[in-house]
Amino acid sequence: MKEIGKKLGKSVLLLALCAAVAASAVGPVPAVWADELPTEAQAPGEEPSGDPQPGEKPDNGETGEKPDDGEPGEKPDGEEPDDDTEKPKKVKVSASVRLTKSGKAAYMNWKPVDGAYAYKVQRSSKKDSGFQTIASLTEDARSYRDESVQRGTRYYYRVAAKMEDGRTCYSKAGALNCPLGPVSGVKLIRYSTTSIKVTWNKSTDKNAKWYKVYYAKEKNGTYKLAGTTKNNWFRVKNLACYQSYYFRVEACVTKKSSALDGNPSKAVMITTKPYERLTIFAGDSITTGLTSYGTVDRIKIGGKKKVVAAIGLNTITFRTKRVFGGLSATQTIVANKPYRVYIMLGNNDIHYRDKKDVIDGYREILKTIRAGSPETDIVVLAVAPVTAATKERRTGFKQIPAYNKDLQALAEKMGVKFHDCTGFLKDSSGWLKSSYAAGDGIHWKSSVYEQYAKQLEAYDKSLD
Repeated sequence: MKEIGKKLGKSVLLLALCAAVAASAVGPVPAVWADELPTEAQAPGEEPSGDPQPGEKPDNGETGEKPDDGEPGEKPDGEEPDDDTEKPKKVKVSASVRLTKSGKAAYMNWKPVDGAYAYKVQRSSKKDSGFQTIASLTEDARSYRDESVQRGTRYYYRVAAKMEDGRTCYSKAGALNCPLGPVSGVKLIRYSTTSIKVTWNKSTDKNAKWYKVYYAKEKNGTYKLAGTTKNNWFRVKNLACYQSYYFRVEACVTKKSSALDGNPSKAVMITTKPYERLTIFAGDSITTGLTSYGTVDRIKIGGKKKVVAAIGLNTITFRTKRVFGGLSATQTIVANKPYRVYIMLGNNDIHYRDKKDVIDGYREILKTIRAGSPETDIVVLAVAPVTAATKERRTGFKQIPAYNKDLQALAEKMGVKFHDCTGFLKDSSGWLKSSYAAGDGIHWKSSVYEQYAKQLEAYDKSLD
């Protein structure tokens, strides 16, 4: 019996092992939710109270599906979103930019953007890169005025909307051309019977590099390009005599036309007629040497030449002493209305008067000529040096270098030319070479005038 019992025990154990193996072949037991787990310990082999029997539906009020973890397309808290997450709504920033009527500022405005808490205005010289923020504005802002534009420059503007969700959305870049300002001070000067010299004030705009001169026979007619130049003057040739012409000048960024070129100046009219240029050389005894040594005839410039000078004239007597047929030197210049006048004055008063007083006298001379003959081209010449020995003997001459600097400043202020051709006269110390000086250490030897004439001739040609 004992042997039979052992055999039966082994058989039961073998059957139990087979059952376990069969159960593992079916697969893992389905997981259960935490609230379906038994709350008390169960006896070995006892089924959990909530488990359904084979073939039955769960008896827990559920359908057997997983619980609802959120709306479709959403992920439960704490999990990473998948590709089905709803993307932020696309934001459109609409902005525009224009030049103000004055041409000195850019005006930018834009539509309000929902969800924006601030705006930034940005500017660049390129369409697709290099944008810099020039203004940061609140959510209530709808426009901005940029006063820092430079004429003759192209800019690109855009608006950046700062969104509450952390994004920054941009408008399209808008181009803005800031043309150069119009040219002012256009004047017409007769150069010959068939040519007119057009002059104007140089543009204060940094990007104005070129100027174009146009002319027409009628004010509102078709204007023809006479020429392009970097100077602030241009001579228009081959005009008909006894014909009226209108002239306009335009500032340009490049030699070729562009959207950055300025508007034409106001038209100025002149009627041509027979004309021969007259150039006057005016001053004191140093200038009389041009006549005394016959030098004036060897100055090779076009038209007639005339010397209006006398011994002893200074910045006072030049206006008051009537030694030219009953007229003063100033009155003679105005009466002749020359094309150009060269004036050298100061040696006869700088040695005993303060340079400021001499400058004041010179100012009155220039004002009188400018008022009486506005088309005359005035050139103020630097006063010539004296010898070092003469300077030590008459100490007022020591003011000459400073006087010439003040004279140049006066000429620039009054809109006339200044020219210093005294360099060839000076020795290493900056005073008149003794070999060039006459006996008094002030006046020049005749041979010096030949060099002086060449200096004036070269300068005069450079002006035309």
